[in-house]
This record gives sequence, C-alpha cells and structure tokens, in this order.
Amino acid sequence: MKKRSGSQIVALEVYRHLRFRILSVEMPPGTRLREDDIAAELDVGNLPVRTALERLMREGLVSRQGGWMVERISWVEVQRMYEARVCIEGYATRLAAERISENALHSLEILHEQMLDYRNLAEEEFGEINRQFHRGIVESAAVPLFMEIHGRTLFNFRNLMLSDSYDEAEMDRSNTQHRAILDGLIAGDAQAVEQIARDHVVYTLALLERMFGKSGTARRKYVDSHI
Repeated sequence: MKKRSGSQIVALEVYRHLRFRILSVEMPPGTRLREDDIAAELDVGNLPVRTALERLMREGLVSRQGGWMVERISWVEVQRMYEARVCIEGYATRLAAERISENALHSLEILHEQMLDYRNLAEEEFGEINRQFHRGIVESAAVPLFMEIHGRTLFNFRNLMLSDSYDEAEMDRSNTQHRAILDGLIAGDAQAVEQIARDHVVYTLALLERMFGKSGTARRKYVDSHI
C-alpha cells in the first residue's frame, strides 16, 4: 500500500485492510497488533494506523488492554455480514446468470464435484473450495466493487469453537443448493437463480445461529501461525 495525501483516506484503507484480515481469521483472536509493525508493512504513517485501530475498537473487533489486540467476534457482527451477503451474493448471482463465461462455469462444476466428496476432505479444504465457489460466482458478475464488498463479508467459521458442526444431511442439502445455483446459471434464469442464492446464504446463517446457540459470542479457536 502506497502513501497517499490525506490521512483520512489512508486511515480508511488501513481500516479496510485490517478488518478483512480480522474477519477472515488471518488475524485470529488474541493477535497482538503493533502500530509500528502495521505502519511498516503497509508503508503508511502511524497516525492513520492508530485512527483505523480506534475505529475497529469502536466496532468491537479490537481492544486496547496493554496494547492493541484482536477481540472475539460477536454474533451480531456475524449476522450483519451474512445479511450483507444475502443482498450482494444474491444480486451478483443474478448478474452472473447473464454474464458468466463457459470457462467460469466449468471451474464451478469442478469445485462443486470436489465439494460432493466432502467426507474425504479436511474441514479447511472444504471451506476453501466453498469460498472459491462463491467468489467465482461473484467474480462472474463483472462488478469489481461487488468483489471488494463480498470479500469483507466472508466469514471463516471453520475456526470457531462451536457446539457441533455440519452433519451429513446439512452438507448434502448445502451441496444440493450449490447444484441448483449451477443449474440456474447454466440455464441463464437470472430471477430464479438470484432467489436460490439468497436462500442458500440465509440457510447457512440459520445453521450458524444454531451452532452459536444463544451465547452471543463466537468463541474462535486460536489459529497457529502455520495455518
């Protein structure tokens, strides 16, 4: 990231960068955030870094107790991210039905086939394939801003300490929904596939809500540096 004039503009870029890394669990809970290190990494001054961290603190994503640190993510934040995904991914899928290329469809077919073999995939493998599938659809909408916003809504819930995980029936239903999305894209039925995509995100949110329970807080596992 290059330095730009106007500390507010730079602070906004730093904020978006850090927020994405926190929500994607690239920076897991408990990660220490040192202003000097962040400033050096992003090639910016300390002031925009501090401004960005203060904004993240107001959102509850970081705290300042003996130094900056990544906080646990709240259930409300998870809900807000998925509410944004319902809108963005739904309409992006609608546009993709009109704009997707044959190569992109072929790539999605391969990803779908891989997800069908979920019993032989590690959780992180399945999660990555699933993210590629959804990102591929949003990318096919050919609206760069959608990609940016969608990226900020991706939630790496495989690193959550949940009471339970998906059972086979839920995995099968999720894959069935993926198949329906693919069929809608192939058919070019924009209106129908938009609704299917929206329903799929809502379904995922409902599963997460069940797994979170009513504690109100997601207890994310600490992710070792090699992950």
